[in-house]
Formats: sequence, C-alpha cells, structure tokens
Amino acid sequence: IELAKIHKYYAANVINYGWKVWKLSKLGKQQSLQYTNAQRNFYQAITKIHEIKNARRNFTDNIVGVAEVMMAQRE
Repeated sequence: IELAKIHKYYAANVINYGWKVWKLSKLGKQQSLQYTNAQRNFYQAITKIHEIKNARRNFTDNIVGVAEVMMAQRE
C-alpha cells in the first residue's frame, strides 16, 4: 500500500513538472533557473517511478505462494 501511495505522489510530480517544463519552454525560458529546476525534478520523479516499479517486482518475486507451502508440507 505504501508503494502505491509513493507511486501516485511521483506520478503527480511527473505531470506537474512536465507541464511546467513545457510552459517555460513555450515562453522561451530554456536558459532560466526555473526551467532547469523543473526539468531536474521532472527527471528525478521519473527515476523514482522506475525504482518503485522495480521494488514492486522484487517484492512480488519474494512472496511464497500456496503451492510452495503445500510442497514443503509434503516433503
């Protein structure tokens, strides 16, 4: 549940900072500090989403299913 909350937070950040980068580029402020910070935050949010997806995959790989428990009991 916590990973889902964090994922939603960073997904909202991707949208927010992506919009801000687009808006500043349309205004011709590609060399401004605002644009650079928005772009940095945009890429950081994308990176965090990738990390969360990998954590979810690793988390589901480590779960022991019912079939594994039954095999252990039989042995």
